[in-house]
Amino acid sequence: MIRGTAKLSDQLAFNHPDCDYNAMMHIYATTRKYTPAPTGTRPSNAKRQGCRSPRQPMKHVLQVAATLLLLALPAHAQIRAKEVDKTYAISGTTGAALYQSIGERGPRLRGGASSAIAQTDFDLKWGRDYKRDGTDCVLAAVRPFLTITYTFPKPAENLAPDVAARWRTFIAGIRVHEAVHGEYITAMAQDIFDTTLGFRQPNDPSCKKIRNGIQAPLKAAFASYKARTRAFEEAEMGAGGNVRRLILGLVNGQ
Repeated sequence: MIRGTAKLSDQLAFNHPDCDYNAMMHIYATTRKYTPAPTGTRPSNAKRQGCRSPRQPMKHVLQVAATLLLLALPAHAQIRAKEVDKTYAISGTTGAALYQSIGERGPRLRGGASSAIAQTDFDLKWGRDYKRDGTDCVLAAVRPFLTITYTFPKPAENLAPDVAARWRTFIAGIRVHEAVHGEYITAMAQDIFDTTLGFRQPNDPSCKKIRNGIQAPLKAAFASYKARTRAFEEAEMGAGGNVRRLILGLVNGQ
């Protein structure tokens, strides 16, 4: 059973129109190190020869450098998630007792009304750089930070060989099930990346309207993810589904 969580709001870490780090849940801050040239370095050829540097405002120079950097960036990036495994202890030395303990101690769902065997949560954060283009605003760079956390049951006691063998089969199957949900989460993040990078908001020189403009593709990607998750759960948990067979195998040895 899966319960991924994310907020689709566009929270701002700071409000410069060209460089906005915002997150779906939290904010990530990144730092870069700048090492100045050592003292005593030789002057450039231009300076030695008496050449004058171009009379360009520093702002213009920085804009040109930023544009060249953006052109060098790949148009498509593959989302890579950081994956974390967690466990919760269950008691029992038989298949039936282990499954009963899962029901008692498993991750709570629906406000605690029921429990899951395992759980997949995700934390999806974004860094976004906006760039003015005339009177328009363009989402010029997108940096995803995705963490997927899996929670699995773990027996607290030593198991007899036959029960241990059934448990290994059971938990291996549950891990495969949860991994599919992880793939769906990663696909959702990829969809958001692909549909928002390069997004253009007309008549938005201050880069404010674009924050609402990108909400439509964000919500569409999340809705698609939820639909895929729901259909997968119904197939896996229904009669003859893989999870149903895993449970019967653990409890009854079938």
